[in-house]
Amino acid sequence: MHSTGESEYEKRARAGLIPYLRNSNGTLCYLMMVASDPKFGGPRPMISKGKIEKGETTLETAIREAEEELGFKPRNKRGEYIELFDGRIELFSGAYHLTVYGVEIQDRYDFDKWCDETAYTLWLTSAEFIAQGRRDHVRFVEELERKAQELWAKS
Repeated sequence: MHSTGESEYEKRARAGLIPYLRNSNGTLCYLMMVASDPKFGGPRPMISKGKIEKGETTLETAIREAEEELGFKPRNKRGEYIELFDGRIELFSGAYHLTVYGVEIQDRYDFDKWCDETAYTLWLTSAEFIAQGRRDHVRFVEELERKAQELWAKS
């Protein structure tokens, strides 16, 4: 008997990063990518993430992927990287371990050109991402929204 269980196809571990900023009106916005080809994750806005290479930490992978897919510059960060999720993800296409980070940035315009896997990037509020973004990434944006608001309240 053939089983279609999602956990039967284990993919390599991945890590991702969500840069964010607070607009002048206090609203949080998150930088997302739209893939140049649906095979890179579908047509909806999504977080930048990718496979962990041998010898890399999850944070190193997340930063590298954000540099490649969003044009992120580590010098543009404000504060520390925030771990949002570290666990197993099961999708129709397979299962894998995923670690996701968030980081506040200083300047929304201080980014480089992204790689050819990215058609374009865009800043979205959490409400906009919930409406337009990749469904399985919504929980990461919601968690970053919660943690960023906590940090803001403490400052």
